[in-house]
Amino acid sequence: MDKNFKKHTFEAGDCIIREGDQSHFAYLIINGEVEIRHDMLGDNPHTIAHLSKGDVFGEISLFDGLPNMASAVAIRDTTVNILSENEFHRRVAAMDPLMRGILKTQIKRIRKLLEKITDEDDDLNWSDWKKK
Repeated sequence: MDKNFKKHTFEAGDCIIREGDQSHFAYLIINGEVEIRHDMLGDNPHTIAHLSKGDVFGEISLFDGLPNMASAVAIRDTTVNILSENEFHRRVAAMDPLMRGILKTQIKRIRKLLEKITDEDDDLNWSDWKKK
């Protein structure tokens, strides 16, 4: 294992990242499963992604410095390698400048797309649904 990673296991049900919080780590799943959920505590909670071994999460907020757009919840016991914010930025700074610029553009597009999708979902408020 790379000395810049810290290994950690989360139990099923643990909230690893909270929507609206600032991220300080990126997580690489070694084993287990994680769901990325938007509006987890609101009227329209929904799952955006289901992640497993080899997937990474928490990186978007590290790229742009904005708060997390979703929460990450372990849906079974999950072991991850954790990369610190400082190490993440060190590695990004070492990238080819053109590739770094392309990646940052992609992050902006992902945020805009997720905002659009979640804004559209806000029109469907299941808590107001009434049986006819």
